[in-house]
Order: sequence, then C-alpha cells, then structure tokens
Amino acid sequence: MAYAQKMADAQKMADAQKMADAQKMAYAQKMADAQKMAYAQKMADAQKMAYAEKMADAQKMADAQKMAYAEKMADAQKMAYAQKMAD
Repeated sequence: MAYAQKMADAQKMADAQKMADAQKMAYAQKMADAQKMAYAQKMADAQKMAYAEKMADAQKMADAQKMAYAEKMADAQKMAYAQKMAD
C-alpha cells in the first residue's frame, strides 16, 4: 500500500508539474504574442505618422509653389499693365 501510495503521489506530482509547465508556456506564449502585436501596432502607427507627415509636407510645398506662381503671374500682369499705360 505504501508503495502504491507513493507511486500515486509521484504521478500526481508529475501531472501537477506538467500542468504548471504547460500553463507557464501558454502564458509566456501569450505575452510574447501580445508584445509582437504591440510592436507591430507601434510600427504601423509610426509608418502612418511618417506617411501623413510626408504628405502634409508635400502639400505645403505644392501650396508654396502655387502661391509663388500666382504672385509671379500677378507681378507679370501688373508689369504688362504698367507697360501698356506707359505706352
């Protein structure tokens, strides 16, 4: 009986250890997955931000060019008008 009891206890201990190990593994896996997800999200957000900034900068550049062109055209028209008036 004592031997059978020891064997049963040893089996229970081994089973409990396996369960604990399996839980630890599952938890570690979940944590690793969560970290990967968080990292991937951060990277995606950083890329979106960088893209949005580039687009905004490109828009600003285009606006600045349009403004400069419009000013040049206005100046050219003024010059032409002044020239006509002088003639």
